[in-house]
Amino acid sequence: MANGTFGMGKADPSLVAAGFRLGKSNIPGDHSKIFATQYEGLIKAKQAEMMNAAIQGQAIKQSISKGIKFASDYAEADKQERELVQGIVNDTERQLETVGDGFTEGVISKNATELMEGGSSSEIHVNPAQNYLQGLADQWGQLNKKHLGKSPEQKKQQQELMQQIQEFRPTLVKNKAKRTSLLGLWTTGGIDKVGSFKGEPNLKQLWTLTMDKSMTEGNLAEIGVKGYWNNGKKYYDYPDGLLGGTYGSITNGGPDGINVTPAEFKETHTISEEDLLARLKPIDKGTIETTGGIGNQVLENVNQELKDRNGNKYYSVKSFDEIRGKVQSDFATAFARSTNISHLANENIWVGNQELNFRQSYKKDRALNNTILTTMGIGSDKIEKLDTMPPFGSIGPEDKPTNADELKKHENALDEILEMFTNPKDQNGIEALANEMANYRTDMLGMEFNKQRKQHDPLNPNN
Repeated sequence: MANGTFGMGKADPSLVAAGFRLGKSNIPGDHSKIFATQYEGLIKAKQAEMMNAAIQGQAIKQSISKGIKFASDYAEADKQERELVQGIVNDTERQLETVGDGFTEGVISKNATELMEGGSSSEIHVNPAQNYLQGLADQWGQLNKKHLGKSPEQKKQQQELMQQIQEFRPTLVKNKAKRTSLLGLWTTGGIDKVGSFKGEPNLKQLWTLTMDKSMTEGNLAEIGVKGYWNNGKKYYDYPDGLLGGTYGSITNGGPDGINVTPAEFKETHTISEEDLLARLKPIDKGTIETTGGIGNQVLENVNQELKDRNGNKYYSVKSFDEIRGKVQSDFATAFARSTNISHLANENIWVGNQELNFRQSYKKDRALNNTILTTMGIGSDKIEKLDTMPPFGSIGPEDKPTNADELKKHENALDEILEMFTNPKDQNGIEALANEMANYRTDMLGMEFNKQRKQHDPLNPNN
């Protein structure tokens, strides 16, 4: 990983480097030109911001050095400069991921139809498979030449090779079917595009390039990407800086002057195709339908009336409080079983005629319980950033800071916590999120229940 500018921590070269000085990869299409233009423009803009931050920081330090000031003043100025630079780096990362998203959409839309209609795969899928199968066959053939005097180990090895050869073709068909299925889901809206490859732009770029039929093995080798089989599994090698490497390849090295961080390979990583494709997260339509059904059933019965033996009418559900516990439990169970709870936490939903979003609502109107945050492993350093102000949307005019920088820090801390909260990494986090989402949906459903009941029976004092 490359060192960040001005000694800041580590930053992924794919996000802050302009690109490697590599040969042409002959990537055609407007999406490539758009990607290159956006990438270059963003890098130049951020480079200018970096230079400005350095100039400002040095000016402040020189001013302090000339006056009779404490060392702590200098340290504080240095800290502020580092925070400013890190903010620019973080902002660059977010914006470059957006640039990469556009490139992915262009490549996938260009190749999807042919691949889903049974067209041949790209070279990085075809050639490594042929080479691997040929290697197995050659090894088996060498052993088979020994008609006499084979050791027990050699006989066992020959049997194992034949088994691998027989199992390889079904594996190959299964892998292609998996790639094609996920590609179909991507193009038809069945993939959570926000949650897939979240925080892993290099892997998203790797998947994109392996789906591009115009990319030859030679093209990919120029930017450090290699596909191969080993022990019946498909693997890829890829470098740090793959997003920047693609830019450098499109532009045949790129124009001079784009040099935010050193543009060379820092480290090569390996990932199996199985793990790469696991980053593509299908939308959990089953849970969406289940939770929607819970709400619909409640609202369908909101004004249902029955008659007692004397002919007196009464509501089948007297009040929402009567069913609140069961509704909350049903929601919590459904969310906890979801295969993609992060998508549900960020997805717009309808309750009655109102469109809602859990994450956005939570940021504006609700407070996270510190016990839940601790259970999820969210550090006290982030919680402390919120301690100086009422949490989330409860800031009153008298509490709101007048310092714009402090308000920005508060908002950033909020975003960090919500990002972690809505993307749990373990079972504790999933259960905490499921319960909070269940509480939220139950509260919103209760409000809609009461509104519809009041509209139906406005004079009832119980409404």
